Amino acid sequence: MKAKHKNEEKPFIEQRSGRELHRDTGKYTDRSMVIDRENDLYQEIIKDPNTGETIYQCIEPLSKHVDHGNAKYKKKS
Repeated sequence: MKAKHKNEEKPFIEQRSGRELHRDTGKYTDRSMVIDRENDLYQEIIKDPNTGETIYQCIEPLSKHVDHGNAKYKKKS
């Protein structure tokens, strides 16, 4: 899901959720990710679908979320 304001390129909020293969365990997990640019929030939670156990959780300001995934490749201007 993505939501944009009129006349803006980047969405002000993005949300992704679903089941995917976890690289470390080789098992399928439930992953939920929210990028909220308006409120400067990054949230990612990975859970085991069978037990409900949280495998990974990251909740931090989006401005502090650097050197992860696509954030690694931003060009300095």
